[in-house]
Amino acid sequence: MAATALSFVYTPGAGASGAADEAQPDAGASHLGTAQVDGKTYYYFKSGNDRVYMFESAEDRQTFIENMCLRMGIPVSEAHTLKSYDIKDFLPRGPGVEKRNGNIGIGTGIVTFVSPQRVASLDTEADADFFGEGVPAFPPDVKPFLDNRENIVFTGDPVNDGRLLAGIQGAAASIYAYNYGNLPTEQNPLVNLGQLDDGIEDLASRIFGIPKEQITQGHLNTMRIMGLIDGGSVDAGGAGALKLSTAGSQLLSVWTGSTPPAAFVPSPNTFINPGALNTYQSMFNEDGTLKTKPGGSAYTLAEVAAAVKALLPAGSTDLPASVKPSQEVLDLGERMFGLDPNTNKLSVEQVNALIAAGLVTYDPTTGNVAITPKGSGLPTQ
Repeated sequence: MAATALSFVYTPGAGASGAADEAQPDAGASHLGTAQVDGKTYYYFKSGNDRVYMFESAEDRQTFIENMCLRMGIPVSEAHTLKSYDIKDFLPRGPGVEKRNGNIGIGTGIVTFVSPQRVASLDTEADADFFGEGVPAFPPDVKPFLDNRENIVFTGDPVNDGRLLAGIQGAAASIYAYNYGNLPTEQNPLVNLGQLDDGIEDLASRIFGIPKEQITQGHLNTMRIMGLIDGGSVDAGGAGALKLSTAGSQLLSVWTGSTPPAAFVPSPNTFINPGALNTYQSMFNEDGTLKTKPGGSAYTLAEVAAAVKALLPAGSTDLPASVKPSQEVLDLGERMFGLDPNTNKLSVEQVNALIAAGLVTYDPTTGNVAITPKGSGLPTQ
């Protein structure tokens, strides 16, 4: 398949869609401040990627910040890290959201003015798109997904596509657990499958690893906030109002395509630097044997281990008990990463790095992690 870049961003069904802001303020300005526009004082907030939002009162600005931080799962003290694409999920262009050009004292780009009425509607406008009360929030551990969700590129390569699928699965599981994991059935009921689109059923089963009969309203809310499904108001049309989004349809086609993606342990932390993977792969021949370096010398174990470590994303997550590395894999992990001798355990990130490197395989059905001939053939020193 040709490389396909997709955006996994929620699009409100009831309001107008489109970017709500394109301001370019001065880089040195604080993320909070005041500015005079047409003789009137406004209270502004500057996002983490230098977009400016203007409010008529400090109280409205604070309400906006608290609302966005709640939905993104971050403390208010980190509001300055919010990006415009996080905000536009819940603040689409429409009544009460006005864009203006011109110099307003903190920049010369387009600035978004938000009316008091628009601030007051933040908690209610998007609610119609979701079952139950409120809009699901993003927990802190899905930040790698959020940082990459506007440009997730499937290429047809089993390793690339498999790790991205595992990242989306991991983010979905975390969002669902954070918002709906402890809710009783009456607050998170099963979906009427007779109303639900077959494509949504299939994708939900694959993402969450559950039979379609176990799909709940919380699963659909999670998929919608991730930009996998869209449609009209569920308050008015129920599950029948929903359909797969462009990103959701493409995701399903990756899963069901002729080239099966490699299996990774689901985690929102699988978004690694493609350049690091290219560097690692350039060390090997097509048959999995190591190349000879320019000058005729062989790659050492330390050099291979350094290239594998470069595949590790930041952070470390305990490996679930259901994932069972063989002793050979643990020995390989020790050689690659230097495991803690007290625990002799691999992390999720380490197992996924070994999978990306082609040194081990993972079987989601059994949970077994096994070494490959490529992994067995590495130098011992």
